[in-house]
Amino acid sequence: MVPWVSQFRRGMEKESGPPLLMLATIDAAGRPRCRTIVIRGVRDDGRVVACTDARSEKVEQIDANDRVEACVWFADSRTQFRLAGTARLIGPEDDDSARVWRELSDSARALFAWPTPMLPREDEEAFVKGVPSNDPVPETFRVLEVTPTSCDHLALGVLPHERTIWTQLPDGWTDQPVNP
Repeated sequence: MVPWVSQFRRGMEKESGPPLLMLATIDAAGRPRCRTIVIRGVRDDGRVVACTDARSEKVEQIDANDRVEACVWFADSRTQFRLAGTARLIGPEDDDSARVWRELSDSARALFAWPTPMLPREDEEAFVKGVPSNDPVPETFRVLEVTPTSCDHLALGVLPHERTIWTQLPDGWTDQPVNP
């Protein structure tokens, strides 16, 4: 397991609400774009899993440039993780997509049946309230994986604050404690 994953998971477990990450991409004009996404899990190898709508702007941005940075703030443990690396989108035909789809709540699955994001608002009837888990994975659904190559961990719940930078090297991860 990647060395910082256990601390990341502890932060997720302590959260009273859903764990959130802020994902930064670069748009076609070269401007940074940032948005908040619910974390669906973190794998032993450090990949952070979320899901997104295939029609969203971030999908086009990731297709053009897969380099991203994610910032995660765990308020209950006062811990921040900044993850720099690449993003990958997994389509609805993949077994992993089907697993993540089934794990979502009915109301979360409904988001992928809603009208296309960023278009003028439609009638309220277009916004379904729930989609059951046995419905097929829609074409609008993507699993989003962020694969970090560096992790900047800042613990603000201790004094003095602690900060560690992990960097992935060809033979594994290295860590460097630094001043906060």
